[in-house]
Amino acid sequence: MKLSSFLNEDLIIIHAQGDTKQELIEQLIGRVVSAFPSSLPVDVVRKSVGGRESLGGTTLPSGIAIPHARFDHFDDLIIAIAVPQKPFSDSGVDVSMVVLILTASNKPALYLNCLSAFARLSQDRVLWPKLLGARSSKEFIDILEGSSYQVKNTVLVENVMNSEIKGVSRGTYLREINDIMFQNKLSYLPVVDSSNRLLGEIRFFDILELGIPEFARNMNNLGFVTSLESFENLINREDEITAEQIMKKPVSPLKPKTTLLEAAVTILRCRERQLAVVDGEKLVGVISYMDILNKIIRN
Repeated sequence: MKLSSFLNEDLIIIHAQGDTKQELIEQLIGRVVSAFPSSLPVDVVRKSVGGRESLGGTTLPSGIAIPHARFDHFDDLIIAIAVPQKPFSDSGVDVSMVVLILTASNKPALYLNCLSAFARLSQDRVLWPKLLGARSSKEFIDILEGSSYQVKNTVLVENVMNSEIKGVSRGTYLREINDIMFQNKLSYLPVVDSSNRLLGEIRFFDILELGIPEFARNMNNLGFVTSLESFENLINREDEITAEQIMKKPVSPLKPKTTLLEAAVTILRCRERQLAVVDGEKLVGVISYMDILNKIIRN
């Protein structure tokens, strides 16, 4: 079903007044409650949306904020949109659109795919500026109607994966690998060639192995060891050891169109925290067990 089919002109505010996300959320909640007074009492909506907002993470780097909530005893999906008269700052991001999504607790796939569709839409360099420049709610819907954005009932890996993680080359030195992991709070990096073809994977455990001799890993009691000599040696070799020397063979790469259930089962079987996602042989993203927690269970 097209994303535009979920939109209602009365629930889209063009040139909305407000300098904060909370102000625009309040305006959107007002529109929704006016349209569905018996189904969604204002206090229930405020409490649910506020509770989800307190967990954070609804403002994306692309400039869209997507506050959302799910409700029991509610069998619908409501999308309300505010395009502020001028962007405002939230969590260090200049926000150009706020999209409020409210739906039933028993429709997680539809719900997640709506979130994913708007997230992708905010990264569309052609369509996104057109939507921000719409002069009316009708024009906003017409612009989206002419696009190919769909909302499906099945959750796929591409809806959840992290497409921002970039691979390192075989010749990347350990110093740079450690810096990338530290600065981006990562414990996994794919290794790719110049065509972005997946060659291998580096997990922080692989780096730890370099700093702990095999004999130590086979001993039951290391209480007598107080020196960090092994790690000091590893640090001293940061400019000598390359990704090719550390990387392991990719473990069960997934496809973008793999269902989330299949991905979760694969993660359980492999006992790995992250799996690469490839289109053909090319890296397109990474999915982790935390993506399932953050984007499915807690969203």
